[in-house]
Amino acid sequence: MPLVSSLPGTTASPIRLSFGNGKGELIDLPGLSRGDLELHVQPSHRSSLVMRTRIQPDQQTIRPGQSLLLGGFIRITPTDPELIILSYAFTPIAPHITATEKAIGIQTQTRDSSVLNISLPGTGENVKSAGTFPLRWDVTRQRTGPVTSPKAVGIRPENLPYRVLATDILIEGCGWVELVAQVRKKPGEIPRFAAEGREREQERERERGSQEWFGMEEESVDVDVDPNWPVVEVFTPQGRFVAARRPMNAWLNVQGKPTKGKLHGRPRKSMKGVKKAEKKRRGVGGAAAL
Repeated sequence: MPLVSSLPGTTASPIRLSFGNGKGELIDLPGLSRGDLELHVQPSHRSSLVMRTRIQPDQQTIRPGQSLLLGGFIRITPTDPELIILSYAFTPIAPHITATEKAIGIQTQTRDSSVLNISLPGTGENVKSAGTFPLRWDVTRQRTGPVTSPKAVGIRPENLPYRVLATDILIEGCGWVELVAQVRKKPGEIPRFAAEGREREQERERERGSQEWFGMEEESVDVDVDPNWPVVEVFTPQGRFVAARRPMNAWLNVQGKPTKGKLHGRPRKSMKGVKKAEKKRRGVGGAAAL
C-alpha cells in the first residue's frame, strides 16, 4: 500500500485505492489513538486488547448477585438485585461471570483467585465507577422472532406482556458487550416505543448523533431515564474507557453461523449386518453349486 508519510508504516493523509475493476474503493485513513487503556494492562497482555479475528461470543447469563468481569479489571454489575441479564462479549479479552463480592475482590486485587486479572499491580486502588448505563433501547421485535413476525404468530410488540431492552457497552479500543434483558410490563403501562412515540424517539436519536460516545453524562442532559429500564453500573480504572450506544444486535447476526469443531457429518451406517448377510448368501450359493 502506498505511503504518503516518509515514516514507514504510517499514513499522513487519506489514500483512495480502487479494487474490483472500479466497483469498490478502499480509503486508507490516518490512524487514530486507541486511548491509554493499555497503560493499565501488563505488557505481556497488551496484545490481547486488539481484536484480530471475528468474535463469536457465547451467551452468558448474569444472574442476581453476579457481575461480569472482562480481563479481571473491568466489571459490569446490574443494579437490580432480581433481574437476569444476557451478555455477549464482543471483545478479545476474556469474560468471566462470578459473584459480585468475588468480582470486587478480583478487580481490586485484594482476593486470590484462579480468574486472571491482566491489569498492572496497583490498578485495583484506582478502580472507580464509570457511570450507570440503562438498557433503554427496545429490541422486542428483533428478539422475539416468530412471535412478532407477520409470517408466523404476528403479535404486535406493544401487545406483549413484556419488553426486551438492550444496549451496547463500549470498551475503548477493544470492542463492546451486548446486554439484553426481558422486563415485564406493569398493568396499564403504555409502551414507550409504541407506534405513536416511535417517530419522536428516532428524531431524538438523530439529534443526539455522536454524543453517545462520550458516555452517559452528556445523555442525561436531554434524555429522561425510565425507572423501568434495567440499569448496569460499570467499574473501570480511573472510571474511564467506557460508553454506551444503541445495540447493533450483533449476536443475532452471528448465532446462526456454524463454528469450528461443531460440524459433524452423518454417522456411518454399520456394515455388520450387511457383511453377515453377504456371507450367508455366499454359503447358500456354494451349497447349491455342489
